[in-house]
Amino acid sequence: MMNDTKPKILLVDDDRLAHERLHNLTANRYELHSAYNGQEGMTRALECSPDLILLDVMMPGMDGLTVCSNLRAHPLLNDIPIIILTALSGQDTRLKCIMEGADDFLTKPFDELEMSLRLRNLLQVNRYRRLQNERLRTQWLLDNATEAFLILDEQLAIQYANHQAAALFSLSQPIGIGELVNFQTVVCDYNAEPRGLWDAWLSEPLAKSSQGLHLMLPATTARPGKTLVMRTHVQHDQNRTSILVRLLDSTAEAHAQTLRWNFHYHVAHKLFTPLTGLKAGLQMLEDTAVGKLDQAELEALQIALLSCGRLLADCQKVVDYIELNGTTGSTGVFALQGINALCSEIWSLAGIRMAVCDLDARLLQRALAISEISLTAILVELTTNSRKFSLVGPPQITLRIESSGKDTAILRFSDAGTHIPPEHLNKVWLPHFQAEKLITGSVMGMGLGLSSIALQVWQAGGAFSVKNNDLGKGVTVTLEIPLVKPAAAESLSVQHQ
Repeated sequence: MMNDTKPKILLVDDDRLAHERLHNLTANRYELHSAYNGQEGMTRALECSPDLILLDVMMPGMDGLTVCSNLRAHPLLNDIPIIILTALSGQDTRLKCIMEGADDFLTKPFDELEMSLRLRNLLQVNRYRRLQNERLRTQWLLDNATEAFLILDEQLAIQYANHQAAALFSLSQPIGIGELVNFQTVVCDYNAEPRGLWDAWLSEPLAKSSQGLHLMLPATTARPGKTLVMRTHVQHDQNRTSILVRLLDSTAEAHAQTLRWNFHYHVAHKLFTPLTGLKAGLQMLEDTAVGKLDQAELEALQIALLSCGRLLADCQKVVDYIELNGTTGSTGVFALQGINALCSEIWSLAGIRMAVCDLDARLLQRALAISEISLTAILVELTTNSRKFSLVGPPQITLRIESSGKDTAILRFSDAGTHIPPEHLNKVWLPHFQAEKLITGSVMGMGLGLSSIALQVWQAGGAFSVKNNDLGKGVTVTLEIPLVKPAAAESLSVQHQ
């Protein structure tokens, strides 16, 4: 079995004696691969990815110069060192080889000592070049990463910090030149938690890799708070030990988790408790109101009771949605048999009378792979935009839901408002892009509506697009949303009823 730690050398030569001589010379130090013509040489080079290629010039068919040119033109082989083997010692031959990209020459028949030295030197240069390329690639990845990375020595002095770490801790670069900076010093403004785990790591940072450490920067009037998740990895290299530190900024995630928890508490306790009491009180009034209230008063009481029950149900939907998406990331489902009722409610509250919802009959028993809360927010946003860009009175809206034939539904939301300038059609889904500022001159909100729609549709595995209508005015927003399996939709319909 071949030893993968040996450098790989490919010899391309039609002279079998040359292969035998090279094998006898290099078998103990190198892994030798053989090809006996130019085309086979290209194939073998792709198969074994050698560290160096020995290439004979004079071969039948594809000669060595052509092979050299092809190797230099191939994106996977163009950086492999090439030593040309030639019985021709003229300057013209050498110049042609240099022009085709050769790195070195040996005259045939080659001297074994000279061959050994040339192979050793060129492989060392190639190894350094490849290591340098790997270093540059790694450096690029680190500098463009969203996380902060540092390398500490055994005394926790910072030896390296990528751009994100330097910006995070206001470190001047390059690191490690001049006065050393200790990691404990740069994080002194942070609270390290859990404290016991942090103290254990500080006492023996080289004992083992750590994870689950948090660095918390408290918020002040002059700066916002920050939450960093810290992981470390101990690396031993000959007589040197380094500590790799990765810091992930989880401020937004921690903030979102806090908001979800607080929201859940306030909805569950601050709203459910009084609403439950209100509903119970209204039910008691209804039970005792017969014969004491006239018809109009009784109808008003029933409307209040119905509205209270509906508000409780809607609050529960919101809580369930926050709970579900905060843990599993599920988008939920929406039975399409309820789309007409949902649209009627949204358009009625928006004061829009000229609106049509047209559902393909084949989709009546199907469900969208998106929650009712998400779909409601999408339709409300699209309706709001239609009102915003309607130049004369309430807009005319048409929502058509059709089957795509590939287990997705196509929702086309069209209005008769203004067109979007063609140069802005590919930008309207970008966060904070505000077409209304360019069209109506007003600046409403933060310009997150269409980008939020696109994000929710993409997260559900769907597609989003916007185009100006071919005839007349207005735009059409097209949403392609996956459908759940018929059995799941049927089960949902039963639960809904």
